[in-house]
Amino acid sequence: MTISAERARFLAERTALFMPGRPAGREVDGYELIIDGDSQGWRPPRWEATLRRFGWDPERDGPLTFVVKVRGKARAEQSDIREALAQAVQIFGGRRYGAAVWVEAQTPKGRSTVVVSGYRIIGFAVGALEDEQERVIEGPAWLPPYPPGEEPPPQSQAKGEVPRPERRRILREERKPKPTTPPTADLPVPAGQ
Repeated sequence: MTISAERARFLAERTALFMPGRPAGREVDGYELIIDGDSQGWRPPRWEATLRRFGWDPERDGPLTFVVKVRGKARAEQSDIREALAQAVQIFGGRRYGAAVWVEAQTPKGRSTVVVSGYRIIGFAVGALEDEQERVIEGPAWLPPYPPGEEPPPQSQAKGEVPRPERRRILREERKPKPTTPPTADLPVPAGQ
């Protein structure tokens, strides 16, 4: 089930500041994480990982259901996350509920966790329903403060600013307490001298 391209464009323009959920929507099925060329394994969606930590096992307990809630009351229940997101966008777009709309993942035994809520529903739904899905995410294990081969921007050096890592070291050195020597005049004189 998909939302129309016109509706997605309208919602994206209307809530341009609230699109942070869109990258998460592209990872709605999970992804393989590769760091420095080595596979770190399959990463399930965040809500599945959370419910597995609570003891949910899909083979033993059964599949998840996705419930769209408005102000704490269930409005719709779906077996597919994409259908639940489409219904949440319709509810959200039809009225001004704001943060009072959310989608929950629930186990058959009653455990639940929030998948997405508030204005992020729109970006999440656009990412899950319209964008190409993320299957593999690659990246380095460590990122340097500046891209390889580049130095700090010239305007910061022109102003006399120190690059960030060196500035932290200087500030730590300035904060070190300076050793003080006790005044000798106030020391007690031992008896017999």
